Amino acid sequence: MDILPVIFLDFYTNLEAKEKNNYKNKNIYSTPLMEQFELINNRLPLNTRFSDIRSFVENAFPSGLTKRYYISCPNYKREVIQGTTASFLRNVVLRADGSELSKRLPNNMSVILIGDIIEGGKLKMLSVKGIELIDEGFTKYGETLIMNSYACSAFQKHTWSIQHIDYNETYFTPNTILNLIETNYPVKNYDTVIKFYDKWDNYLKFREYYLNTQTQRHFPISHVEYKEAYSINRRRYQRNKELYDANLLDSHHDFSKGELIILEKELDDTEPYHLIRVDIDYNRLKYLEETVEKNERKKNKIETSIRSFARDNLALSDVPPKNEKYNEQLRNSFQLEQRFKIIKSEIEPDCADLEQKYAKMIKEQLAAIDAVYQRKIESETSAALTIKEQELSNALKSELDEYTTLLNDQLNNDVREMNDSVIKQKYNDAVDRLKKQLKKDYDQQLNALNQKLKKEKNKDKQETIRSQMSELKKAYENNVEQAYQNVDIKQMFVDRNEGLVQSRRVELQTQQKHNLNEFAKNFQQQRINHYQDAIRKDKNTKKQELEEELRKQIAKRVKEESIVRFSLYFKTDPENQYGVVNTLHNKKYRYLIYNNRAEQAKIDRQRNALESFFEGNVKNPYLSTFLFSPVDLSPNLYQNRDWNWFLEKLNDKQKEAVKRAVTSNGVFLLQGPPGTGKTQVIAEIVGHLVKDGKKVLISSETHKAIDNVFERLPKIAEIRPIRLMTSQSGKDSDFSPENLVDNLYFNIAEQMKKTIRSYENFTEYKEKFSEDFHELKLLNQILNKNKAQSDKVTQKISLSEQSFDELKEQRCTFIDKKEAYIYEKDKFINTYKRIQNHQFGYDEDLDMQSIENYKKTIETAIDASIFKTTQIDDFIRTIFSAKPQEIISELNLIQSNKTSYELQEQKQRLIQQIQELFDLNDGEVTDEIKNKQKQLNEVKKQLQSTDDELDLSSMTIGKIFNPKWLGLNQESALEQLEKLQTKMLNIKNEVSDQLNIKIQKEDEKITKINIKISELDSKLKDISNVIADLREDQSYHDYQDSKNKLEIKLENFFKQFDVVANYKSIDEALNVIQFEWEDLELNFKEKEKENQTKIPVYKKISDYIQKEEIILEDRKHYTKPLFDTVNLFGTTTTSRDRFDEKSMNELEAYNLGELDLRKQGIDVVIIDEVSKSSFIELLIPILYGKTVILVGDHRQLPPMYEYRNFRDEDYEGLDPNIINSAINRRYISMYEESFFKTLFEKVPNDYKIMLTKQYRSHEHIMNVFNHFYNKNLELGDIAQNSNKKHYLNVEGNQRLIIEQDKHIYFVDSKDYESRSEDSTSIQNKGEADIITELLRKIDEGYQKNKDFNPRINKHQRIDERMSIGVICTYGDQARLIKQRVKANKLTSFKSFNEKSDSRLIISTVDDFQGDERDIIIVSMVRNPIDPSRSNPDFIKAYQRINVAFSRARRLLIIVGSKDYLIRKGVIDLPDVMGDSNNDQKNFRVYEKVIDTIKTYGKVLDDVDIIKERGSNK
Repeated sequence: MDILPVIFLDFYTNLEAKEKNNYKNKNIYSTPLMEQFELINNRLPLNTRFSDIRSFVENAFPSGLTKRYYISCPNYKREVIQGTTASFLRNVVLRADGSELSKRLPNNMSVILIGDIIEGGKLKMLSVKGIELIDEGFTKYGETLIMNSYACSAFQKHTWSIQHIDYNETYFTPNTILNLIETNYPVKNYDTVIKFYDKWDNYLKFREYYLNTQTQRHFPISHVEYKEAYSINRRRYQRNKELYDANLLDSHHDFSKGELIILEKELDDTEPYHLIRVDIDYNRLKYLEETVEKNERKKNKIETSIRSFARDNLALSDVPPKNEKYNEQLRNSFQLEQRFKIIKSEIEPDCADLEQKYAKMIKEQLAAIDAVYQRKIESETSAALTIKEQELSNALKSELDEYTTLLNDQLNNDVREMNDSVIKQKYNDAVDRLKKQLKKDYDQQLNALNQKLKKEKNKDKQETIRSQMSELKKAYENNVEQAYQNVDIKQMFVDRNEGLVQSRRVELQTQQKHNLNEFAKNFQQQRINHYQDAIRKDKNTKKQELEEELRKQIAKRVKEESIVRFSLYFKTDPENQYGVVNTLHNKKYRYLIYNNRAEQAKIDRQRNALESFFEGNVKNPYLSTFLFSPVDLSPNLYQNRDWNWFLEKLNDKQKEAVKRAVTSNGVFLLQGPPGTGKTQVIAEIVGHLVKDGKKVLISSETHKAIDNVFERLPKIAEIRPIRLMTSQSGKDSDFSPENLVDNLYFNIAEQMKKTIRSYENFTEYKEKFSEDFHELKLLNQILNKNKAQSDKVTQKISLSEQSFDELKEQRCTFIDKKEAYIYEKDKFINTYKRIQNHQFGYDEDLDMQSIENYKKTIETAIDASIFKTTQIDDFIRTIFSAKPQEIISELNLIQSNKTSYELQEQKQRLIQQIQELFDLNDGEVTDEIKNKQKQLNEVKKQLQSTDDELDLSSMTIGKIFNPKWLGLNQESALEQLEKLQTKMLNIKNEVSDQLNIKIQKEDEKITKINIKISELDSKLKDISNVIADLREDQSYHDYQDSKNKLEIKLENFFKQFDVVANYKSIDEALNVIQFEWEDLELNFKEKEKENQTKIPVYKKISDYIQKEEIILEDRKHYTKPLFDTVNLFGTTTTSRDRFDEKSMNELEAYNLGELDLRKQGIDVVIIDEVSKSSFIELLIPILYGKTVILVGDHRQLPPMYEYRNFRDEDYEGLDPNIINSAINRRYISMYEESFFKTLFEKVPNDYKIMLTKQYRSHEHIMNVFNHFYNKNLELGDIAQNSNKKHYLNVEGNQRLIIEQDKHIYFVDSKDYESRSEDSTSIQNKGEADIITELLRKIDEGYQKNKDFNPRINKHQRIDERMSIGVICTYGDQARLIKQRVKANKLTSFKSFNEKSDSRLIISTVDDFQGDERDIIIVSMVRNPIDPSRSNPDFIKAYQRINVAFSRARRLLIIVGSKDYLIRKGVIDLPDVMGDSNNDQKNFRVYEKVIDTIKTYGKVLDDVDIIKERGSNK
């Protein structure tokens, strides 16, 4: 008997968590088996659940019971891992062929085990790490059948479910394992998949390498500045170079290069072009040390490093990357926009401090010299002054002695004669004072005795007192008599004489001092004059010494401290100027860095997804079959079951898509062109999947796409949705964890309200149905009555419009001719100006033939033996600017420096001879040339030894005359010059007269053609009036009005009465209503009875669960249980997989713990907007589930490779083995290939579908973008055109250019594009002018239209005004139009919608995908001067153009160059369904689009919008 192989299943190793889960472990099966089992068990009906994991496994993989098993290996990396055990093959999948368990599982589900084949001692077994439920219908390509085997399981160490089993009986023998490794793959051509992996692996290695190199590189910055710059195009610049060169930004010539010229101030025709300048400085000596020679060219490592630094993702930071605070500071860094230009300059240090220092030193040293001589002069003056002072002192003493003797001799005589009135008065005053004192003393004593007398009673004593009083009186009288003798009059004369002597002394001393001062002053001046020459000489010597020292110090500083500056200019939006300027002002940034945080996280997620997929670490082991071998998929036949639709009015194609998607076997692709309702289909799919007990993940590149799906979800209680976004994102969502209870109650209430609306007031409902139906039938009768007469008017309008277009075509031809004449006239005028200003540089906008003839005529008139004419342009300018006085002055200088002049002449002659010999010998250095060079060097040495500084080459006379002739004829030089000036002036006048004649002729042509244009304008106006009158015809209006009214009424009827059906015509719609009416009458009684029992209960429940206090209270109790049973998740394709309480605050608020998407048991992943994502981006969400539904439109934007615009300098410093231009081109092709498109073209038709009914746009607009869908699209609604009217009439030049019944327009712009030298973006100022004017006219048009009265109520958030968007194919164009709108003060449009999601937006195609507006204006931008040299890739990228054209709902206006687009817009358009037989080769897409516009709309000329074209043509 044959021994049956045993499949040993080890559940023990991974049964329980061995340690705390490490969230960084990206293994999708890192969860313990017990948790995985619980997740599966909880999804089973209560009556079929298992008590433990053993019984579950035994049911699926019974021990000892012979069964058929299937084994597969989704792992493409099949290396043996050595460790404590040997892993022979990782991520192997085991599936049993039917089991008892299948009866207890959800429909069509089976169990699979995922594990590693390992060797544990003697035993080879499958170490189980994952348990999954999988759809039976999945294509299981590549499985190996194990016939008649049985399982043996272990849930404890060394304890197997079958005892005494022989380990050698294991199925996993070396031969079996080897066979699995070599042959078992889930695809046929596994090497193709491995190559695919290698390509993406290399790509990620490049990203990791590049990120690391950029992150480590950083540059210290010296200065950051916001620059309010302005731009003009090159053609405008060429017309007035002098003006613009004087105003270049930062006075740097580099800003005059390229198509866009950048200026520092606003001038005529300039546009704001704001920039941020970041300066990086290096010491010049250190900079030069980094110069190396490579390929015979000198390159500087520093410059190479700066120029190859990333153009995007740069930021300003406070700290360098290696700093420990770097990651923290990175959050506060200032993110820069795209780099615009790098300018290198050399900056010498400011030496003002040295100059000030030495100026001070010179001043001090000169002052010191002055001080030395001052002290010497003062010493000599002091000595002379001492002698003089002694001499004068002696004379003063002698004179005083004589004066004193004279006074003494006259003293007695003076006393005797008393003839000095002053003394006499003094004497009398002294006597009077003495008398007064005596009287005072007498009175006091007498008074005392009187007092004593009064008191005394004794008479004897009284008498004694009286006696004393008598004696006192006698004494007083005697004293008075003696007073005259007591005053010493002689002493008074002595005192007087002393005073006179003292006064004389002072007088003589003052005179002496004056005499001494005069002496000192005269003596000092004499000594100064004596030393004056010596002082001057000493000062000059010292000053020269210090000035020489200063020159050396400056030279040293310049050498050591000069810097090489790299100024990096970054684009910035002028609208954010205030915030940016404030940020740069308030924060001092010190480093230019590469901001890598988001990029690093993105790479890590992509790396983990890639490795997981190719290592087989996936939820669906058959995933690679779906993605890489779709031709091997088995038929995808959806189950026949009752489909109850959640959402109203799904069309047949949408329903078919839902059925296929819900029952798909592993993969399904939904191609949804614009406006076909793919979001609604996704919402319906989610409803059915959740009803089937599935967990679903909605993912997309953008939050907006996910939000759109969540907002349209069916309002059913079974859906428990949650949006996953970090709190740091700052985005709010109605589907956050906090709102789980709110959404559940809202869905329940909505379901009940729907039922209430269906049953309540049923009698009134029936009566209203009948009444409105009757009105519809009456309107249909009126419509049929008006149709015949209206058709006649319509035919007349069509014929008139045809005549109008023919005349307009003639007018455009004349306008083009007029433009050509104006161009010629301007050319002659500018040529005239150039000749007058002696500017002869080449310019295609000049009459260069006239300039060349002018120069040749002058050359012929010049005597070459007298004048130098090697550079005729410079010579002409020099002759006309030469002044007689200047020539005379230079001739005199030559006369005084004869020797130097002769040497200069000899030098010039030798240089000319050497050049002639070089030309004669084709650059070969002959002996004769060497001899001449030797002579030249000798002359140069002699020139250096001469003292004079005569430089003939810099003198006007040296530029005009031949040196040899001038040396012999100096006296006649001025006369010859004046003769030549007169002759050249005559020539100039003659040429100017010829140009004036040409200008007059062009004026005559312009006048004639203006007459013809005027005649055509008159005819056009007449036809326009005829058309206007026809449009006012009552029958025409009656028919249009009745048709619109009926269509809108039908639309409203279907909504009001919940009639769910599709119709293509009015008659078909009326038939549907008739059927509904018959059904209504038939079931009336039954529904009326139902109404009475159900409605009251539903009302009570609905009212209760909508109370705010109930919701707030129930949040506390039920948020956690609902969170644990969430079955719909929403997150972006690049989002993290784990959310904890730190990253998501609401998890902490409700104590919800963490959420890991890998552990949620997601069944189906739906990815929207999938065409914009690359394979590596799609892989992240795909791995979370087992079935993937891809929804998108591969006719819209493909993925955009971040490094597609690398230039040669960007590769400098990078390892060429990792990245170079050739490798990068491969990455561009690989990354930008739409994986969705590739897969859609390969999968069988069962696995894909395309929606074809379009609901967004008016039919005319749909006809434009239908060219991209092989004309498969059709209107989704009969009333669609009526509902998509734009109600706009716009007057242009002499006629109505935009009309209410036309919805598509093309404006032919003639202006050329322009671009900055370093920029990959382009702008077209002519188109910007047209669009700015269109916005103004549209705004005015709606204001004038009194019949269009949109409701506006800001409090109720109602705004029915039209929404408008401007889409540009280039970012610089969007920026330019924003500036134009702002500059023209058009920022507030009264007629435009202002709701946040509908307001005016001016942006690029990339920003507009997923958005839409009522009115869209598209700026195509491209119109190069030389189309043959242009790269039209952007306009040939049909996906981008399709996005732009398909955003409009009511009105589409395309602005571009018709000729260029038709000429270059030839593409290969593959079949939208992937059928190569239907591919359209050399498809002239723009020609088709413009033909469509001609048929249904209008093709306008730019002058229909703006009266005058711009100058940029």
